[in-house]
Amino acid sequence: MGEEKDQHFYNNIYSSSEKYKRRPEQIKYYYEVWCEGINRIKNCVSQEKHIIDLGCGPGHFASLLALHLDTLEKYEGYDFSEAAINMAKSLVGKDDRFKFYEQNLRDFDFPKKNNLVVTMYEFLEHISFDLELISKIPPGTWTVFSVPSYDSAGHVRWFDSLQEVKNRYERLIKIESVYTCKVKKNKIYLCMGRKVGFDRPEKLIQVGNKYKREKKLEVAIQIYYQNLEFNSKSYLSYQVLAEALAENGQLLESLAYFHQAITLNQKSAICHFLIGKTLFNYNLHYEATIYFKKALTIHPGLILASNYLEKAMLKLGKIES
Repeated sequence: MGEEKDQHFYNNIYSSSEKYKRRPEQIKYYYEVWCEGINRIKNCVSQEKHIIDLGCGPGHFASLLALHLDTLEKYEGYDFSEAAINMAKSLVGKDDRFKFYEQNLRDFDFPKKNNLVVTMYEFLEHISFDLELISKIPPGTWTVFSVPSYDSAGHVRWFDSLQEVKNRYERLIKIESVYTCKVKKNKIYLCMGRKVGFDRPEKLIQVGNKYKREKKLEVAIQIYYQNLEFNSKSYLSYQVLAEALAENGQLLESLAYFHQAITLNQKSAICHFLIGKTLFNYNLHYEATIYFKKALTIHPGLILASNYLEKAMLKLGKIES
């Protein structure tokens, strides 16, 4: 298992390897996976489809879509390798439904469309930010991805079993079907499911909390943002997002969401306390005392607020230690 590689590594691979210059049907194993993926998209998604293909490589999957998916409305392929994108454009040819973009996907944002399908073939094992990226997929979006059971140059992880795949991704994608392609003594796992949150949006907070406890704050924050879209009238939606933003070093954004929470629930002593605690942690001790006092006005018996108020006053030199 190696380190994440840059675009120069992949430019060299795509430019020098004869394998990637072949037609898709000539590429053993992967052709099987691509075709099975198309079949599953046909069976599960009835409306016209807008496909976002991340790590699209030299366009083999795209070229098969052009031939075999009649309901394809639009395709966008993304890869940070210039060589791969040029090869993909050449392979697919002039088809107005297809667009290819050279882009680093670390900061990728997904469009919010009902007919969106996200595909990621042999891509997630190459990036360190896989969970952060998947967390941005809109809830309910059909998602198809494949990952290997073996190591190779550029892999930052691989999966010894299907259970390992589920352990990593099933919090974010409700996997509904799996196809296993045998590659000699190894396997490629092709999974299809929907991004969590479409059936029970309230579960998004629970998912975000799990990632927050694991210190995967970027993932948690994305999940909390998505929860907010479904539960914009719940003060708790703003509060949990604000806490995560504060922990992630985003003080101003955090305070904005905390105040939204207070607007929805002005009698929440806990929310006032959490604002005070956030300000205290950023060494804004005077401002913190204001919120600790407000919390105690609402709930005089809130011991945490009393303790933190005393700490803040000590920092300000207002009481003897």
